[in-house]
Amino acid sequence: KEAFYKCYYPLERVFLGFHDVELSLDPLAKTFTAAIINADKPSLNGLRVLQGNLEWDSELVYAGVVLEQT
Repeated sequence: KEAFYKCYYPLERVFLGFHDVELSLDPLAKTFTAAIINADKPSLNGLRVLQGNLEWDSELVYAGVVLEQT
């Protein structure tokens, strides 16, 4: 969720709570989907769902979200 929040806040200037975003993980593909589930929160450039990538080692999990300019 942190990767999504860091993509979202600079553009929307709206704080998201922990329960405002829902994640779906696909560890085999090393991807995740982050979706804004609180209807009161604005979309991110018209999007409510973003795809992200995951990687991990024995100590840390790394996650990233990229919002492409349209």
